[in-house]
Amino acid sequence: MITIFERQQFVSHYDPDEIRSYENIEFVKCKFYGGGFGYRHTPDYSRRTTAQNITIRNCEAKKFSIGPALLRDIWIENLKSDMILAYGPLLEHVKFRGRCGKWLIHGTFQGINQSELERAQYQPLCTRFYKTVDWAIDISEAEFEDFDLRTGGIPAKLVKRDPETQVIIRRERAMQGSWRELGLDRMTEIGLTLFLKEGAADTVLVVPKRMKGAKRLVEDLRKLQAAGIAEPD
Repeated sequence: MITIFERQQFVSHYDPDEIRSYENIEFVKCKFYGGGFGYRHTPDYSRRTTAQNITIRNCEAKKFSIGPALLRDIWIENLKSDMILAYGPLLEHVKFRGRCGKWLIHGTFQGINQSELERAQYQPLCTRFYKTVDWAIDISEAEFEDFDLRTGGIPAKLVKRDPETQVIIRRERAMQGSWRELGLDRMTEIGLTLFLKEGAADTVLVVPKRMKGAKRLVEDLRKLQAAGIAEPD
């Protein structure tokens, strides 16, 4: 049975103190202002907040963040948002479709201020999880205003994508540095620089279809592919 919330507002709503599992819920035309989801877990992350079989359709979110929850079978369609920050969630069958606002997904650890040791301890959890996953996220039909996969964690091969605007970059090719001579847009250069700095093995470089200047960024992807830096698809 599906529980439906329609035209409701959730203001500064955070997880309860205990670890919980949520499933079979549909949010339609709801608004989420402030707050966060998925921050409850045991110290070793063996148990964590879980959300499964959740649909979010024609909703709005502002100043919202997601912690290291397990998110499985999630459908997000037409979510108006400022930057949604996700810190270390494990993702399986999360589908984005339509206008989906701005997202920054950190893959390997909870938060950007963790120590190197804490990051290293979290990475094997991600690796073990994604060995059993056929695909993690589907962004092939999404129109983002901004979208970044940061700090690794989600293998690029597990991202369903639009090859025209979303390409795979592997670390060994980007490290050659020849992309600095291609006359790329500054945004593309920043994305590649951060990717190398953070040490991930690969990533998906995404052109947000609703971002001003998207055409120029798509041209950058073709340059990267022609130079052998991005995967040719």
